[in-house]
Amino acid sequence: SPELCRWLVGEAMSVKVHISALSGSRWEIEAQPDWNVRKVKDKFSLAADIPVADIRLISGMFDLSDDAHVSSFSGQHEVELTFIRRTADQSAWLKKVQAKGSSLGEAPDQIRNDYEIVLAAVRQDAASLWFAGRELCTASTFIQEVATAMSWHGAFELAQQGASLSQLLENVRKPVDVKLALILAAHANSPDFAVMALSAAAVQKAGGEEKAAVVAPLAWADSKFGAQRSLELKRALSELLKGLPRDAVQRAMGSAVLPNLNISLELLHLHSKAVERNTIGRWGQVLSFGWLGNQKWAGLSFNSPGEFAMALFAEHAAELSSLVNQELASDVADGAAAVPIAGSTDCAFDQLLPYLRGMTPSTDVCCSLIDICLANGHRQDAEAFFSLGANGSEVCVKLLAENRIPLSILRGHQHRAALLGKVLGAWGSGEEVVISAIAQDRQGLRRLLRACEGDAEIGGLAEFSSALLVAKQGAAAQEESAEVAGRALLRNFVAANRSTPASFFDDLPISWLAELRDLLPSLAIDVFMAKVRTEVDDSQAKALAERFWGDFHWREASPAQVEAAVGVLRRWGRVGALEVADLSGRAAERKRMENAEGLNAALANLPLIRLPNPDALLAPDLPPQAATLLANARLTAVEGATAALREELAQARQEARAAHRQADDLADQVRSLERKLNSMSGR
Repeated sequence: SPELCRWLVGEAMSVKVHISALSGSRWEIEAQPDWNVRKVKDKFSLAADIPVADIRLISGMFDLSDDAHVSSFSGQHEVELTFIRRTADQSAWLKKVQAKGSSLGEAPDQIRNDYEIVLAAVRQDAASLWFAGRELCTASTFIQEVATAMSWHGAFELAQQGASLSQLLENVRKPVDVKLALILAAHANSPDFAVMALSAAAVQKAGGEEKAAVVAPLAWADSKFGAQRSLELKRALSELLKGLPRDAVQRAMGSAVLPNLNISLELLHLHSKAVERNTIGRWGQVLSFGWLGNQKWAGLSFNSPGEFAMALFAEHAAELSSLVNQELASDVADGAAAVPIAGSTDCAFDQLLPYLRGMTPSTDVCCSLIDICLANGHRQDAEAFFSLGANGSEVCVKLLAENRIPLSILRGHQHRAALLGKVLGAWGSGEEVVISAIAQDRQGLRRLLRACEGDAEIGGLAEFSSALLVAKQGAAAQEESAEVAGRALLRNFVAANRSTPASFFDDLPISWLAELRDLLPSLAIDVFMAKVRTEVDDSQAKALAERFWGDFHWREASPAQVEAAVGVLRRWGRVGALEVADLSGRAAERKRMENAEGLNAALANLPLIRLPNPDALLAPDLPPQAATLLANARLTAVEGATAALREELAQARQEARAAHRQADDLADQVRSLERKLNSMSGR
């Protein structure tokens, strides 16, 4: 009998199983060739005092399933195995999937790539294959075990032999069978079988969720076939998702699809063409979601096509950049312009770009995205992505310093101060470099300062503060660049620091005060008046007043400032009279008229109505028209007040008429209600 034979030659038929732990511990047990791994684990559990649920046995690089026989992985008389103790988490998940295979869909990625746990889940429920990790599906031993567990006997062997797989189509009875078919097609390098599997009746009759779930294994299989066969599978994908509403197509957009650029782009295209589900359809979809609809069969999901597109770009940034560079090189070789017109090519990036617009790129891909946009002629998009995602990194600084992105983009940017400071440093060190850059308006720097007036981050840059001090000294030496840059720096500094103490302006060149008239008009007048009053030379004081009087907003002057201004004009008048006295004839008359015209223009700028002592205008140092100007100012004020009162009166009359009409309407309503009440009372 077989038992007797085995007893007689048992010693010869036994296999020595050497089990080593990573710690260096070793065990040796006797096994029979027809034992399965579970029996070996049971015996090892007793020898090592370790629970069976915690034991993983590995032969070479592969996990051994409990159903595998010793003869399948051993030599004649002995075998070396490695023992790895499962974590408590792995043991818990193994127990969970053995009870309910579909619970694998709730597991984290490391569990969904665990050989033994996933295989146990598939044996309990074949549909659990939807949730098998991408890495695990590349393991031939795992696929062989899965094919056997799903009753696809001999399927893996056919795939390994490169034989035609068409005979396996009869096994595609459920949508999950398509995933196994696609995996086998990839292992056999048979895109034809993949297309046939996608056309199976089980797939065509499947619901939207199950069809969307097919996309991830399809993308993985397509990546194994090469670009020459990708078009066929893209068509198959289009047929697969035809008629599905937009939300169902979006559910196929998962991280498991991202590694395949072509399929991902096709998925985005199909989503844009799909229709929105109506309200009834959306409720029906919510109610019809089974356990598949709520699981992670496509990996990490995305909330929008834009998020999926940005993740797709991050996955393939190097590849997309290479494709763009190849097209540019081809265009140059053909005699075309070095920078193509935006949208003129049909490259992968051009297909992806519409879905990226409006999305905020992560800092690690932002500059790559900008580079590709610029290389492909999409400057407006490049600037938009810079605004949304650029940080203070050196790569972003280089884009600005080399004028690939204009400095104007920094207005309102969250990293504007850090970026601008580093750009200035990239141009060179020292205040003279900053002054020269502003004076020359390098890359629009001076325009940026004007656009950023009031921005504390830009106005407070240390590089600008120190350059302003140096520019003051340069202006004193009548350096043109210092004059231009200094005025721009002063305006930018004061706009961001309105509380700057008055002493800061004492040594300012008088020509710079014009930059303060819109920002600090009263202070600008005070500093100007002080500089004129402290000028010892009367002729020089008159020249300063004549030259710079029109640079200030005198309408903002206080009564005290108006009184001081009239005093300066009287000095101007006295100096002018002395100048006339030194002349004779027509020259004297011409000079007198020039002085009078200048004084009258200066007086006309003043709000004379605020002058505390109007008699000062009767001084002989001022032209006779001074008092007339005050009278005209008072008359204008009265006329303005009268016009305002008339406008208020007209408005009040209009409101009164409207109130009368409303009262009449209310009276009519009251009479109507009284008639109805009387009528009802009569009944």
